[in-house]
Amino acid sequence: TQPSSARGAASATNVKIGKNVSIGPGTELHPSARIGDNCLIQPGTKITGSGAEIGSNARLSMGVMIKGDNARIGDKCTLGMGVTIKGDSVTIGDSCTLGMGVTIKGDGVTIGYGCNLAMGVTLESHSTVGYGSVLATGTTVKSGAVVPPGTRSMIGHTFRASKK
Repeated sequence: TQPSSARGAASATNVKIGKNVSIGPGTELHPSARIGDNCLIQPGTKITGSGAEIGSNARLSMGVMIKGDNARIGDKCTLGMGVTIKGDSVTIGDSCTLGMGVTIKGDGVTIGYGCNLAMGVTLESHSTVGYGSVLATGTTVKSGAVVPPGTRSMIGHTFRASKK
């Protein structure tokens, strides 16, 4: 059964919701969504992609949209206001922070453990951000690009795929 704080917030009855989860009004959850323990999902969040998994102790701010199928948000992640995920098979590692307005627009995006993406970062299809990286405001990671672990980007920097 759903915790009392989650009753009425989820639009589907098959959603798996962990212990001590708070879900705000106006939240939409796909029937196959799985929410870990101790999560906070603020009002207006929309998780409409099938197979979405939110790890334990995650925080999703107002207006977060997860539209892609099989998205995985790791444990102890924070997604800021208006974060949008519009791709399938997106993986966000544990202990990551995505600032307000971060956009993931493509399939197969991977963000490693402990990354911090500032406001307005954009990630395109099949891009990878290595563990512990910090991407500054307005950074773009183009399709197929790989950001090495521990990278610190400059404001507005663009990472491009290596030519082979």
